[in-house]
Amino acid sequence: MAWYRTGTVAVTNGSATVTGTSTQWVSAAKTGDAIHLPDGRIYEILTINSNTSITLATNYLGTTASGQGYAIQPTRGVVQNVYDLLVSYMSSLSAQQDGPLSGRFGDGTASAPGITFLSDQDTGLYRPSANQLAAVTSGVMRWLLTTTGFTLNLPMTGTAVTQNDKDTTAGRLHRTDDNILFHALRRFGGYYPAGGSANIDTAVAGDAGLYDATLAGTFPAASGFWWITSQAIYSGTALLQRAIRYTGVGTPPATADEYMRIRANDGTWGAWRRVYNSGSVVGPVSQSGGVPTGALIERGSNANGEYVRFADGTQICTAQRIDTTGLTVAEGPFYISPNDLTWTFPASFVAGPSVNIMGSRSDRFGGAFLRGASSTTGQGFRLFSTVALSASVNLPHSCIAIGRWF
Repeated sequence: MAWYRTGTVAVTNGSATVTGTSTQWVSAAKTGDAIHLPDGRIYEILTINSNTSITLATNYLGTTASGQGYAIQPTRGVVQNVYDLLVSYMSSLSAQQDGPLSGRFGDGTASAPGITFLSDQDTGLYRPSANQLAAVTSGVMRWLLTTTGFTLNLPMTGTAVTQNDKDTTAGRLHRTDDNILFHALRRFGGYYPAGGSANIDTAVAGDAGLYDATLAGTFPAASGFWWITSQAIYSGTALLQRAIRYTGVGTPPATADEYMRIRANDGTWGAWRRVYNSGSVVGPVSQSGGVPTGALIERGSNANGEYVRFADGTQICTAQRIDTTGLTVAEGPFYISPNDLTWTFPASFVAGPSVNIMGSRSDRFGGAFLRGASSTTGQGFRLFSTVALSASVNLPHSCIAIGRWF
């Protein structure tokens, strides 16, 4: 075999390490080969550390030098190489006979899989048809993988499926005995913009998403977007639908605008009814045909006093007034204000309300008497007392009116 002389070497007196430059010793040399070094001596190679490093069996005896020529002399010859190859081949053949194979396999069947085990020969993998792979245990196919799908013939357990009806771990499959509606409704649902074919009146159980109010079907209001969920109730086509107004991108739904309705088994929808909660009890009240469509209670105030409106139509207005008109006109045993006063209600009524005005001084200031019937917007009155009071005296009095706003 040819000697190897590529590159140069660096050697150090008294050291067994030889360092190569531009050498490939891993493939060109073998342990036990002879190496001719710059001092003219022949050394035995003890180990080949890398392509550029060799350790000698004895220390180098010559003078330290670098960039020197050298030569590696093979010592085993052709017969030794043939023997090494034969040993490697016999070892590989033995492994294929007695251990796991590394080539191709027969198709096999469910009862005799093409790939099986020495101690369990009806368990393994087989090929039912072209581009198909199946797994069997006890001679029964448990799963089948094809180019169009995956068939599983066993119940799934473990961490790949939900562990209970409140498990929200991402990526897990939902078991049929878990709360599927819970998992469905915790997701975003569909998005149905204007111009689409969605119709909330024909929704089926499980439908959920964000709907534009211009789509087909009856919405709580004919504008904006609504979060709508549909849930089966009882049996047949009966359905419970809930709707919450969507307020805008990046903000949560406006729970103050929450509605529900029910579809009977014959397909007939009931009217949307508002669902009151802590976000919708107090706010602007409204009505349509006598049916409340806004909040339950509305409270407000202005320069004329305060008012409270209720969803059933009741309205109460109050005021704490101070007048300095004076009580100077004698009227029998009393002194009254010289001119009519007017309380303008802080909120108008649908018809004249019941009004009461009471004085609140303790120095014989009697109170007030009404001047005619109240109107929808105010009440005329005069103050009176058992003693005359000048115009510079404060005359406090409390006012209340009770009626209806529709």
